[in-house]
Amino acid sequence: RLLDIALSDQFVYVLKSAGVARLSHELVLDASFTSIGIIQEDGAIEIGPNGDLLIAQYGSTVRRYNAGGQPLGNLASTPALVKAVDVASDGTEVFVVSVDGNSSQYSILRYSATGTFSGTLVGGLPFNPNSTSRPRIDVGRSPSRGNTGQFLVLSDPLSGIVRYVNLS
Repeated sequence: RLLDIALSDQFVYVLKSAGVARLSHELVLDASFTSIGIIQEDGAIEIGPNGDLLIAQYGSTVRRYNAGGQPLGNLASTPALVKAVDVASDGTEVFVVSVDGNSSQYSILRYSATGTFSGTLVGGLPFNPNSTSRPRIDVGRSPSRGNTGQFLVLSDPLSGIVRYVNLS
């Protein structure tokens, strides 16, 4: 089952329930990383600072791997990180969506390039733990917003609203 994709300058990474497939930009299989393990439910993959692969597997950690699939450790686990369902990076920082089914809320957490927790960007957003929809994030620049800085784009499944969160 396909879960997510991420693009680097050299490869296309496909997160599947059986691991990660690394494809050339011509979409030819280059390598498979099964050492990443089986991803049971939801998952997300992102290219992080330094070209690391960041994988959120609906658990309390976000795992880091090099481009060859070798483990590099995890982002710092904090009390704020309950269940990671999405991950995004602006090339210098990492952002993680953490959902808490007990409180029916989610937060967007911020980490440094080295994986050190640096705070909560947005917290206490309502979440329906019985829904299969998950909050999703991505990072980029918005020319229509003046292109004055990085923005995180948040797709909120409960409200159905997509909005910008300023990272500057």
